Amino acid sequence: MFYGISMLIAMLLLSFAIFNSNLIGIAFAQNISDASTFDVTIDDQKYPLMYNITGGEVSSITADQAQSTLLINIASREDGTLTIELPRNVIDSKAQGNTDEEYAVFVDDQPNNFEEITNNNEARVLEIGFDNGAEQIEIAGTQIIPEFGPISAIILAISIIGFILAATKYNKMSFIPKH
Repeated sequence: MFYGISMLIAMLLLSFAIFNSNLIGIAFAQNISDASTFDVTIDDQKYPLMYNITGGEVSSITADQAQSTLLINIASREDGTLTIELPRNVIDSKAQGNTDEEYAVFVDDQPNNFEEITNNNEARVLEIGFDNGAEQIEIAGTQIIPEFGPISAIILAISIIGFILAATKYNKMSFIPKH
C-alpha cells in the first residue's frame, strides 16, 4: 500500500514538472497578435520565442549565455517594430531581491528605447522600434535559462521516491504506526 502512495506522489511531482515546462507557450496567444515563432537553441534544447515584426524580417535569433543576451538578426526594409515575448524560463532580468529590472536593448550596438507591454509570472513582452537599415537587435538580461529548470524538479522527485523506497525497505523509517 505504501509503495502505491509513493508512486502516486512521484507521478504527481513528475506531472507538475512537465506541465510547468510547457506552460509558457500557452500564455503567449494573449500577449501578441499575429505572432510568428522562432526556435532558439540553448544547450542543445530548442525554446520557442514568439514575435511579431513590422518593417522587416527576423533572420535568426541566437543566445549568448555568457553575456545573458539574445541576438536577433533582422533584415529591415523600412522603419519598424519588433514585439517579442521573452519567457522567464528562457531569459529574464532581475535585480537583487528577485525584483524585475529593465532589460538593456541595443539596435546595431546603440542603446535603444523600448516599451515593456506585458509583464507577468510567465513572460515579459517588449516592443522595440528600429530604423530602416537596422541589422541586429540585442536584448541583455541578467540570466538565460535558470540553473534549476524542470529537469531538476524531475531529478528531485525521483531522488525523494528512491529515498522513501530504500528507507522503508530496510525498516529505517516507517510511516505506518506499529501496534
